[in-house]
Amino acid sequence: MKLTYRAEVATQTEYGASALDYRADYYVGELGAAWKTFNVTAGYEVLGSDNGQGFRTPLATLHAFNGWADVFLTTPGAGLRDTYIKVAANLPASLQLLAFYHRFDADRGRARFGDEIDLQLVRRLTKTLSLTAKAALFDGKPGFADRDKVMLQADYAF
Repeated sequence: MKLTYRAEVATQTEYGASALDYRADYYVGELGAAWKTFNVTAGYEVLGSDNGQGFRTPLATLHAFNGWADVFLTTPGAGLRDTYIKVAANLPASLQLLAFYHRFDADRGRARFGDEIDLQLVRRLTKTLSLTAKAALFDGKPGFADRDKVMLQADYAF
């Protein structure tokens, strides 16, 4: 068995002659355990907020980090706290499972944004071809509508 961990910290402020006046922090911490073909990770990520401005990541692919339902492609003005559990496993029949549970809350104030479950199954057919089925189920709280997505994908690598 292996212990896994991850930690990141960043700070963001307005730049130059910007009319904005803010300082937002970002941090994430993860702790997990990996055993043979199974691993589980618990994490806590905060995209902070200040003066009504959330931490900005205009070039990021937040789909990969803040839920696959894509509710948080931009950080809300109150910031975003993401408490999550991730499970990954290699299953029989060459299937790979990836599952997340997210709880989304505001960084400033006590607003609860919602919960999300993300599920992914990947099946490698050949050395170069794989199929992916992905689902995202977001249960929004007041102010955030429920959103469900199903994605199917074929990947060819050469």
